[in-house]
Amino acid sequence: MKCPKCNAVNEDGAKFCSVCGNDLSQVANQNTQKEISDTQNSKGKSKVKKIIIALVALVVLSVGGFLMVQKIQHDTHMEAYENRRNEAKNLVEIKNAKIVKENTNNAIFEKNRTYNYYFVCDAVNPAGKVHADLFALTISVKTSSGTSFTIKENIIEAQEHIVYKLDNISSDPGSIVDIQLNVD
Repeated sequence: MKCPKCNAVNEDGAKFCSVCGNDLSQVANQNTQKEISDTQNSKGKSKVKKIIIALVALVVLSVGGFLMVQKIQHDTHMEAYENRRNEAKNLVEIKNAKIVKENTNNAIFEKNRTYNYYFVCDAVNPAGKVHADLFALTISVKTSSGTSFTIKENIIEAQEHIVYKLDNISSDPGSIVDIQLNVD
């Protein structure tokens, strides 16, 4: 402990300065009060740190929980959509599909005739069970001449006659060899 009067260093707990005889009891009390105050301050800072750590952990857990709930809801929604889509694939049918040739210039001789070719079919949605606002119909067709094309249509309410002009086809596409139906 240091004497406030002569700055001499004395033993801790000394009542009087060994050099000048000054009363050191007040200095000892001040040092004790300072130690008590420092201890209380460090305890207070420790509590604040613990509270901050607890709040950060709570925020992290809350955000993690929220994100997990969002993922579960998204997965559930996607599963329900896929179930409805698969059901729709099984319900919608394509019937009476054919390629139709139309003479466009009414030429008398075959070599002078030009034709337009059309894909014609009936899309059937029994009892309107597949909802038009949810899905679209994709029809992929291959013909015997190797021609292939895809038609996209909105899902129909019960039955719809589809006529699709085959653009950029100058020769007979032949007959239909494969039809793939997809519901998107």
